Amino acid sequence: MLDMTDRKRVQEVLRQIEDRFRTLVEVMPVAVYVCDTSGIIQGYNKRAVELWGREPQLGDPAQRYCGSLRLYSSDGTCVPHEESKMAEVLRTGIEARDLEVMIERPDGSRLTVLVDIVPLRNGDGELIGAMNCFQDITERKQSEEKLKATSAQLRTLAARIEVVREEERSRVAREIHDEPGQALTAIKIDFTSLLRNLPEFQGQTASRSSLS
Repeated sequence: MLDMTDRKRVQEVLRQIEDRFRTLVEVMPVAVYVCDTSGIIQGYNKRAVELWGREPQLGDPAQRYCGSLRLYSSDGTCVPHEESKMAEVLRTGIEARDLEVMIERPDGSRLTVLVDIVPLRNGDGELIGAMNCFQDITERKQSEEKLKATSAQLRTLAARIEVVREEERSRVAREIHDEPGQALTAIKIDFTSLLRNLPEFQGQTASRSSLS
């Protein structure tokens, strides 16, 4: 059984560990916040405030499940905070990983964030809350969308080039077929005209006329 001195030492060690953990969370480039089982926000770091664009009041019953002004699913559908993934984790105790969510800030701007939510339990395994770690992936998503758009444009261009090639092949084939025929016809006409102008040809023509 621990005496009072040992108990104080343990408590001091736990306090130091907690302080270090809080410091670590505070300087993390990832946004972090914690809710109790009722969804009331109990703590968050600076990065969360930066992404939310606002600083919710800790312990405020009106600030539940998330500190963002509004939440949207990846397809743009508005999701009430009480129907958010944080609310689901607090209800089921099942973690949620790699979810894309859009958050709206007071200035109207929206960010796409990648969310990981884990349930928090006490020493007896009882659910006591949940922690949400989320990071801004807006630029990455915009780059992906631009890449998709560029790929679509390239496919359209490639298809158009193929159509133009086929049209050019058809045109060349027609020219190859038509021009020699036209040239031969012109040669035949010129050759016939030339023969008619020759004295021998004219004499043969006159002889045929007299015999008839």
